[in-house]
Amino acid sequence: MFRSLKEYGLEIKEKYKGIYYIERLFIPAQVVVTGELEGRRHRSLKILSRNVMSEDVRGFIEDAQKLTGQGERANVDAVLQVSVSANNELYKEMRRSSSMCEALRQLMWDDIQAEVQKGRQEGMLRRSRETAYELCDMGLPVEQIAKAVKVSIETVQEWFAERPVPTA
Repeated sequence: MFRSLKEYGLEIKEKYKGIYYIERLFIPAQVVVTGELEGRRHRSLKILSRNVMSEDVRGFIEDAQKLTGQGERANVDAVLQVSVSANNELYKEMRRSSSMCEALRQLMWDDIQAEVQKGRQEGMLRRSRETAYELCDMGLPVEQIAKAVKVSIETVQEWFAERPVPTA
């Protein structure tokens, strides 16, 4: 590829080991050769390759645990999603390691807790809706049903719009 780029008159400069800048191209471009990357500095790039080493994943996760910002966590999540999809078997193997699994849990703790809370809220809302249907079948008025299940009258009316209210 580099030979072809040079034939087109483009200049290729290796700024860091494994990171090449393509100059004189109409848009800025870099080529990253993950197999050439060295050391801890570019772990986030190394783990994107299809043949990532488990020690690079471990190091990335250890480094990522130190990040606290919302944007930083989102970036870590994006990198891990790509890495896991490219190296699924390695991650399955690493998950069997209790220390690695614990490190991943710690890294993703806030996200896990948010999903658990969301699931609880959805479950409570589903149960309130089912209770509202039961109270409706017993003939209670919408106002009393809303008060009993602790939601607004409008919410109960929306639920009943999807399910015909039996007439007395």
